[in-house]
Amino acid sequence: MIELPDLNYARFEVKIVARTLLELPPFKGSTLRGGFGNAFRRAVCVTRKRDCDDCILRDNCVYSYVFETPVPEGAEVLKKMPRAPHPFVLEPPLDDKRRYEPGEALEFGIILLGRGIQYLPYFILAFEMLGDLGLGRNKGKFSVAEVRNGQKIIYSGGKLNTRYKSGSMKEFGDGGFERNDLEIEFLTPTRMLFRGERVDVPEFHVIVRNLLRRLHLLNYFHGNEPYSPDFKGIIRRAEDVKLKKAEVRADSVLRYSRRQDRKVSMYGFTGKFTYSGEIRDFLPLLKAGEVVHIGKATAFGFGKYKIREV
Repeated sequence: MIELPDLNYARFEVKIVARTLLELPPFKGSTLRGGFGNAFRRAVCVTRKRDCDDCILRDNCVYSYVFETPVPEGAEVLKKMPRAPHPFVLEPPLDDKRRYEPGEALEFGIILLGRGIQYLPYFILAFEMLGDLGLGRNKGKFSVAEVRNGQKIIYSGGKLNTRYKSGSMKEFGDGGFERNDLEIEFLTPTRMLFRGERVDVPEFHVIVRNLLRRLHLLNYFHGNEPYSPDFKGIIRRAEDVKLKKAEVRADSVLRYSRRQDRKVSMYGFTGKFTYSGEIRDFLPLLKAGEVVHIGKATAFGFGKYKIREV
């Protein structure tokens, strides 16, 4: 079995109820991420600078850590990159419903990772603020009805219960998987790279490479213990697992970039892919990927997938 890092995660379901008409795009991840990022910044930023890179509080600010996630000075990885992976994953609803009349509810997920878990109250505060600021094209207003952790309601009526359940990536096993064929269904647009090139139909080893890299970086920047598996050996074994069937669809999401001050198009693929070979040892890694997602733009809800036996 592939050993995983001892990186904690906690999953929360947020239920909001429209107070006025909410008009949202079919893929709601970019709108939710942009809206609550702006509200989060308003809630915690004290200098009101437009760019965190020039801020004296850059390395000691909750907003900077969560949404900008700078690479600390002296880091051993991503030395030439300005940003590290964020300590959260957004899971927007998978339906394409666009209008929510007053009284209708919308639910979405937030997964917090490593040290990011302690900042849950800031996320809830940001969504409460966003409800007053307005969301979507018509700036529809909403209220946060509740936040659940599993079956337990931990936030409702302005009161937060800080006793919630978290897990560790290290706990994932093979789930009793016995077959040699595996289906991976990518449920939201997915953006993966291999050797600097965009991937539209991922070979199994490309998925494994992307997951290993993502878990390594998440653990490095947000975990507490070193994680150094046999990357080369794992990848060699992954190359023996072959792509057997592909049903791929191209997707494109339009979002507004505050940093670029313009709308940008984000390409990704969805679809079902069947792989055949010695799968069992990769199950813990693949199950961890169901939590942290895969590829780029996971903070917008990209890269969500499910695995199943064929």
